[in-house]
Amino acid sequence: MRNVKVGQIINQLELQRGHRNEERVVNAVLSANLPWIHSVQLANKEEDCHGIDVVINTDVGKLFFQIKSSYYGKKKFLYTHRKSRTRIAIIVLNRYLTEKEFQKIVEEAIQSEYQTILAMRE
Repeated sequence: MRNVKVGQIINQLELQRGHRNEERVVNAVLSANLPWIHSVQLANKEEDCHGIDVVINTDVGKLFFQIKSSYYGKKKFLYTHRKSRTRIAIIVLNRYLTEKEFQKIVEEAIQSEYQTILAMRE
């Protein structure tokens, strides 16, 4: 019985950490101040059910992101969502990153996804 409680506590802490990282990503996107970004927000319940954590509205449409804390989590997400028709970019952000590293990874990921969408339109 005690092990079940410990497992539940660990799961709850992981969910909280994940949500904090999602909020940090929203703040990092806002700080990036990129001219093609119109808005950014956490995913709504329907989007979240499809594996989306953060939605960025841009001049080329919506960009969807899943935030993971490990490459194992990324691999697992890719496997479980392999049949999804929605394009979802994944950003891996572990808890050991400095704020500067965090910001750089987020900016590079959103710029890369934006450039990919632009290239697909040509």
